[in-house]
Amino acid sequence: MLAHLPSSAGALQLFAGILLFTQQLTPSTSIATPPPPSSDSPALLAPRDLHNPLISKKLHAKRLDITAIVDSLSHAVNTPTVYISTIIYGAHTVTDPSVLARCTDYAHTQETFTVGNEFFGGDPSYGERKWVFIAYTVGVWDDTKGKGKGQLRYTVGWENDQRILGDYHIVSTSPAAGGLLNTDGGEEGEGGGVRLYAIAYGGKLINDAETVQRIAGYARSGAVFTVGNTLFGVDPEVGSRKYGVIAYKCGKGEEEMKYFVAWEDERRTLGKWEC
Repeated sequence: MLAHLPSSAGALQLFAGILLFTQQLTPSTSIATPPPPSSDSPALLAPRDLHNPLISKKLHAKRLDITAIVDSLSHAVNTPTVYISTIIYGAHTVTDPSVLARCTDYAHTQETFTVGNEFFGGDPSYGERKWVFIAYTVGVWDDTKGKGKGQLRYTVGWENDQRILGDYHIVSTSPAAGGLLNTDGGEEGEGGGVRLYAIAYGGKLINDAETVQRIAGYARSGAVFTVGNTLFGVDPEVGSRKYGVIAYKCGKGEEEMKYFVAWEDERRTLGKWEC
């Protein structure tokens, strides 16, 4: 998890309020007893001088500077912070701190990035067409747990796709993000159930009820299944070899998110034996 930059929304709002207040003060306004006016004091300017384009331009520029600062502070106060949780690219989990930092920067600046080897730090599956799965939180930092706390979101995209991370643009998110389904499978000592949070396959987020129930059934029983179009109920990229990603938690009290990742045609299990 990336280190976070703590900020005080209250302090920023107070500072913004002070700047707005000072913007409204006239040049001759003073809290204490004003000193004798100087020869260049605005109070001694003739009416025609007050309409001098050069003087008006300077005063207008100062107001614009203050307005820009206030707008910037307001954006900082009202902009949710994005915390990258997991990046899976080419069926491999990205752990390079520089890549995680890059994604965080792009999320905060709302810049568009191109999905590909260069952006994600290498080619983990040479010769295969790849897509990315990014799980992140939009909210605040939880010091007690050492991670972001807020709404879970997921963004996916194939190589060369253009994507934006964050809370201010439309992104691909599961409509039931944060708790797709609690399978309630297993007894004590056998997993105690699996909570499905996100299902993605071939660069597509899957949330139709039939597929969710199918995968939940395998999680409950611990039966072996084959990763592929039949399991996920769709072929989102005809002709390309695909892999699936399932985000889940074990048991009712488990906080750690786990990620099932497997290529098409692999034989795997989920849930009962993994938890």
